[in-house]
Amino acid sequence: MHEIVSVLPLAFAMMIGPQITASVFLVTSEAPVKNSLAYIASVLTTTAAGTFLAFLLARPLHDTTKFLPEGGSDKSILTYLVVAALVYLTISTFLKRKTSKPPKWMAALEGATVTRALTLGALLIVLMPTDLVVMIGMGEYLTARHLPYETAVPFIVLTGVLAALPLAAYLLFGKAASKRMPAIRHWMSTHAWVISIIIYVFFIYLMLS
Repeated sequence: MHEIVSVLPLAFAMMIGPQITASVFLVTSEAPVKNSLAYIASVLTTTAAGTFLAFLLARPLHDTTKFLPEGGSDKSILTYLVVAALVYLTISTFLKRKTSKPPKWMAALEGATVTRALTLGALLIVLMPTDLVVMIGMGEYLTARHLPYETAVPFIVLTGVLAALPLAAYLLFGKAASKRMPAIRHWMSTHAWVISIIIYVFFIYLMLS
């Protein structure tokens, strides 16, 4: 149970940034429900598949790159590579905190189709360095502690839940929620970096503990 709870914050790292911003934009599209459901399904499927692939690859990499000097650390080189990537992301996020803005192409999501929403969900998970590091780190975390893949299921589900929050707000509050979306996008643009750094530091602690 402790291991499951420990990895849940990583779901926020998966969605903070363009991932959740895209979800917000889709709520203001011409077909908000269909597009949002397609996006959520794509995010869930890609996160589950990516984490599973990382889990499969982490085991042989962990075993063959393990430090075993007498009296030394039993952590693998992969662990330290993930930590190094997280340190880089932490520094990069801090340095870009005042200039980071949603990509201009996101404005076109208001005219998105279901197919585009599906594609976007997969691409944002697969191509974002943050998400790749988190999924690889998750695979190594589970492997190093001899935990089954199922331990990551709550993390995957929470990632989907976070992706669904804008749609949930739309379904509950209708047009009132849509009017608030621009303000939410602005808040995310100016505050997401703080949340990201906190999660990165926490993940570093998890990987080294």
